[in-house]
Amino acid sequence: MWIWLLSLLGLPSFVVSFQPCVHWNSVAVGRFQRRQSPHELSSVQSTVELCEDVCWKMTRYFGQDMVDSSSNRFYYYSYPSRGESEHFHFPIRDLAAAWDATKALDFSFSAQTDCGIHNLRALQYQLADATRATVEFYCESPNPVVLSKIDGGTCLNEDVLREEATIGHSALLLLAWSGASRLGIFLPDEPIPIDSLTKGILAMQLESGAFGCTFKNPNEYLKGIEFFPGEAMLALMHVYDLSRDTKTSHSLDTAVKESILPAMERAFKFYSRHYEENELDVNYNIWQAQAFAKYYDAISDSSSAHKDAVSKYVLDLCHGICQSKSWKYQLARGSSFYVNLETIEIGCGLDALVEGMRIAQALQDDHTVTKFRIQASNAARFVAWVQDQVPQDSLVGHGGLGYGGIQVLEQRLDVTGHGLSAMNKLHKWAIKEGW
Repeated sequence: MWIWLLSLLGLPSFVVSFQPCVHWNSVAVGRFQRRQSPHELSSVQSTVELCEDVCWKMTRYFGQDMVDSSSNRFYYYSYPSRGESEHFHFPIRDLAAAWDATKALDFSFSAQTDCGIHNLRALQYQLADATRATVEFYCESPNPVVLSKIDGGTCLNEDVLREEATIGHSALLLLAWSGASRLGIFLPDEPIPIDSLTKGILAMQLESGAFGCTFKNPNEYLKGIEFFPGEAMLALMHVYDLSRDTKTSHSLDTAVKESILPAMERAFKFYSRHYEENELDVNYNIWQAQAFAKYYDAISDSSSAHKDAVSKYVLDLCHGICQSKSWKYQLARGSSFYVNLETIEIGCGLDALVEGMRIAQALQDDHTVTKFRIQASNAARFVAWVQDQVPQDSLVGHGGLGYGGIQVLEQRLDVTGHGLSAMNKLHKWAIKEGW
């Protein structure tokens, strides 16, 4: 039925049948050579062209190399030198893969150039089916949140997760669901527990404004603070935005919807102060910037001091990203010995930096826009360089990120997912700006 909704949204529908993914055998592939550095890439290619080239390769990698056609679930690792892909139990990154797959689909609908992918619609259907299967798997029998201040809130079932449930798990499921729902993969009347999962996150907010990170210990707000709160707040804002989108007809319980912006205001007071008072990992900046950029958009009073404070916080976070080791040194050098780690930091950072460019432009801060634009352009070319470490004739891995450097013989799907998310966002920005 979601195919029917896609047609109403003016998006291409998927074909119902598709060629199954190849079962990768242990076949040795050719030599892996050093590829061009970003500084050797063509300077003639526009940012739009570069983003489209990189995103098409990632989309093919996601749909052809990293979906297990026997289960419609995502693989986690690929091994270019062995020609194999394999599963690994990592729920939060599995859910992130489903969210990233929706961005691959979104890109495939909006790209301006020919993809060169044989049977693109079959690949789109493969990605949509894997996204749906992943979300449904983790929605199996959600556990009620045992907190006295919440009525009807849930978290994901730890028997399914096989690990401690965190607000990060709930957040990534909500993000995957919201991305899929915008594409019509989930219809409004389907039994996905969005209200209760959103309530579950809201219930974890402490009086200080911080969010407790683990459901079994709701007062523990420092564990995973670089990731979980930012992911949770970003999910709250995505759900809030989707509930206001008249094109999708996805409703959210009124009381839940009206609780989100006040919760974000309380969270802003805590996390902006926490940032000023502590030395934090750059991942804190990355997730906080994305969450509060969306909160900035939702603040209705454009002249309020609060909105000004939120925009300053987002831009400060983005400046901090540009000063991190990976951005300050690897982008200048043009290559990396630690490809997994630094590709994630640069890819995720680019995701946040595009939000910073957007807000700086709204504030008519041309100096900051120019600075971020130069950094974003360098980052895009770095991602293209990393992508080119796996030859085109490899059985698996071409188009994916993370291979190479010191004894990095595998590709993790989340590394490519972060890069895809960032490049898709930059692609949209570059089209809008004629860049």
